[in-house]
Amino acid sequence: MSRPDPSLSERALVVAPYGRDASLAVAVLREAGLTAEICEDLLDVQRACGVGAGLALIVEEVLQEEDYAPLARWIEAQAPWSDFPIVVLAQRGGGLERNPSAARYTLALGNVTFLERPFHPTTLVSVVQTALRGRRRQYEARERLETLRTAVLQQDADQQHLRLLINELNHRVKNTLATVQSISSQTLRGGGVATATRDTLTARIVALSKAHDVLTDEQWSGADLREIANRAAQPFRLGLGAERIVMKGPSVRVPPKTAIAMALALHELATNAVKYGALSQA
Repeated sequence: MSRPDPSLSERALVVAPYGRDASLAVAVLREAGLTAEICEDLLDVQRACGVGAGLALIVEEVLQEEDYAPLARWIEAQAPWSDFPIVVLAQRGGGLERNPSAARYTLALGNVTFLERPFHPTTLVSVVQTALRGRRRQYEARERLETLRTAVLQQDADQQHLRLLINELNHRVKNTLATVQSISSQTLRGGGVATATRDTLTARIVALSKAHDVLTDEQWSGADLREIANRAAQPFRLGLGAERIVMKGPSVRVPPKTAIAMALALHELATNAVKYGALSQA
């Protein structure tokens, strides 16, 4: 449904094709400072609503003689914020409690108010003003919904951009760690450094990289301590047997900085265990 013209959003559409009823109703409303226009029939009302309207003022005879199904379908297809008001000028004795058709009109057209004729002009103005106040609240709800929708769309766009930046950063960090590992290995090898020292440094860089992988999977929101420990222990399990390393305990999430520190600490503990402790071959 297209958005109505703001300059027409509060006009009253009058359908009273008998005698001077329409012109009199429009004159009364305009004298009260309201915008009102005459429509020839219900299809004309439907077309006008598509451009913009605050309410429709319809004499009951029109609903009895014309097919109001197209208007009912338009009302059914309204946006969620909209509940278009209709004022039915009922015949004498045609109030809701005495008119079986009134319930049918309400069911088909939704937000219907019945005003029994004859009525005082002040009563007509009051009923129309009440309907317009309700319509203005609907417009306010529309604005809030559109503001909220815009904010949600912007938030989604910001999150997508953030994810793109994080993914790019993760890729660059992994490449940097691989480069550091290669440079350090070549430098230490060329400098005559002992093989054990080179292997220790390389293993520490690998441990740091594995912790980074866990954090990347969690979008750097933190990491599960068990997963950090499993990644740190994986190389030792492959070499010494999975049965020699057992982990128990509750699931605990730690922040990124702590996850990195724990990964390095667990790696050092496992390395020492291989050399001197429970994981040694002796």
